[in-house]
Amino acid sequence: MSLNQCKKRVGNVVVSMVFGMVGLVGLSGCAGSSPSTEAKQTLQSAEGYQVGQVNVTLTDHVFYDFSEEEKHYPNEKELASFFKEDIEKYLKQAGRSCQGTPSCLTLDLDINYLRNFNMGSVSVSAPTIDRTLTIRQGDTVVYNNTQKELKLNKGGIVGNTLNELALFTKAGEEKANVEDERKDIQVISQVTVKDIERLSL
Repeated sequence: MSLNQCKKRVGNVVVSMVFGMVGLVGLSGCAGSSPSTEAKQTLQSAEGYQVGQVNVTLTDHVFYDFSEEEKHYPNEKELASFFKEDIEKYLKQAGRSCQGTPSCLTLDLDINYLRNFNMGSVSVSAPTIDRTLTIRQGDTVVYNNTQKELKLNKGGIVGNTLNELALFTKAGEEKANVEDERKDIQVISQVTVKDIERLSL
């Protein structure tokens, strides 16, 4: 079997595994802290959430300069816009969106965003993020938590080895897979809304 055939076969296996496990998608990393009793009461009595400030900072790689590859992808301002748009969408879908009422809490989000470029390629696999959630009632902070090195986890071994397999297969070769990254942002946003909902349980 040629190297290209091997890459293609491994790539097909990865795709099949990922779609087979899509129902288990989540974020793996350091666990977040639970809200205080007082904060939980505020969260439980809230009408919902409105999205306030969303800031994204692109994280530099330690051992290699990917500045040329980064030019193929959205910048920090564009990424922040995507996250805000998606989180607002998923809050509405969950029936947890509100605007400007006294019992409407404000959600601020700060993300350090590391693009994981595949070996020898301009394509990327799922990003690694640091995520800070701040929930406010007016100017009063109700809840604040930072989780570091969060990664998309599609369940079991797939979640742990997805990036490594992508590095081997050089998924996307020399083509920037901007649409795949956009889908990753949607998943991260959806999981973020689910995490917010869990805070009041």
